[in-house]
Amino acid sequence: MENSNLSAAQLPPGTPPSRIALPRRQRLGWRKRIAFSFILLTGFAVFVEVLCFFALTFISGDAARGIRYIRDQQNEINAESDLIPLEVTHPYVGWTRNPDANRPEMFEGRAYRPNEFGLMDTGSPIRKRAPEKVIVAVMGGSVGWQMTVSGENTFLRELQKQSRFQGKTIELVRLAVSGYKQPQQLMLLTYLLSLGAEFDVLVNIDGYNEVALHRGENAESGVFAAYPRAWKARHLGAANPNQIRATADLITTQERRRSWGRFCSYLPFQNSSSVNFLWLVVHKSYFMREVRLTDIVIRARLDQPGYQILGPPQTFRNSEEMFATLVEYWAQSSRQLNRLCRVNGIEYHHVLPPNQHLAGSKPIVDANEVRVALLQTDASRAASIGYPLLVLRGKALHDEGLNFHNLTQLFSEVIEPIYIDDCCHYNASGNTQLATAVARIIGQHLVQPSE
Repeated sequence: MENSNLSAAQLPPGTPPSRIALPRRQRLGWRKRIAFSFILLTGFAVFVEVLCFFALTFISGDAARGIRYIRDQQNEINAESDLIPLEVTHPYVGWTRNPDANRPEMFEGRAYRPNEFGLMDTGSPIRKRAPEKVIVAVMGGSVGWQMTVSGENTFLRELQKQSRFQGKTIELVRLAVSGYKQPQQLMLLTYLLSLGAEFDVLVNIDGYNEVALHRGENAESGVFAAYPRAWKARHLGAANPNQIRATADLITTQERRRSWGRFCSYLPFQNSSSVNFLWLVVHKSYFMREVRLTDIVIRARLDQPGYQILGPPQTFRNSEEMFATLVEYWAQSSRQLNRLCRVNGIEYHHVLPPNQHLAGSKPIVDANEVRVALLQTDASRAASIGYPLLVLRGKALHDEGLNFHNLTQLFSEVIEPIYIDDCCHYNASGNTQLATAVARIIGQHLVQPSE
């Protein structure tokens, strides 16, 4: 029998190629196969990590900042209480944060929890005057609160430079609450003064919430314009079957989102771009589902919710009349704050902060800032309409003798990125600049003998 395994050198000349046996391929040993597989997997993991790094960079403008933001969200989720609401209705100020929920608000990598009054501050708002100290309270919405946190050191340092405060201890009291709009600030001050609180200086930093929130939240439900934000959602009242089903689905979705957040936060490689990018994608999916279900829960309310939710009947002929009314509520509340402060010996300052939706208030040329700050939403469009009206009404308040300060042009010559979202919030540099400006306004105020 012919040997079919002969090599080409062993076969006689002229042998057809089909008769030539090819040399056998040597199989890799198991150690080499494991090593090769490990190299392939490592290379693939590195590729995915780099890809996710660039994805996070594109989304947030900076991958490291994006990971810190994601970690803050995960920490918030891990601290959530399943059944205890994060916000509760309040008999005088509409609503406050719920101290029983024990959920921190993460900001710039630090955790902040509400005090016993539901305010995001470390101490009690009930303070007493003393000759050796100056009590400075800041109220308003999230812009005011973030300034007192991110720009706290700058704010206190600038105040200490002013001759009128030298040699005195300055106590900063945070009365600002994210989402508050007038007349909540006015109600809050009245409430605290009735409990014996004393302040030397009160700064009210507001304006955006007053003109941007109503149209997209309360107006659609027919809620009175002066009521706190999302008032109908805070008072769902009697439920119907659709509402019950949506509520059950909503609770299930929220629990799945929390479980996913806890799972990812306990994994190794917590600073991994790929792990955090994966968390971001899944978390976003759950969050959007929660938004849809929440809308169903709200809309499933009885067709005629009544006075408890809607408040006094109110109609506007057009959007111009609505915005004029919102601005007038804002101005009237500031007038009353000024009068209340005056009779209680408190120096009052009203500040209108910068906002990107006021045309010409800042050159926004950085690609990332353009993408995040100029996103068109219902709130941003409302702000672009309402902010010029606030500027004009604020000038009238100033002409009346109220300490009104228009800081909308604070960033008018700042090229570097400032805005971190499509709403109104600033990065650390923006908060520092605002804190510096507000502190200098307070420090340079000429105190009249009657004050």
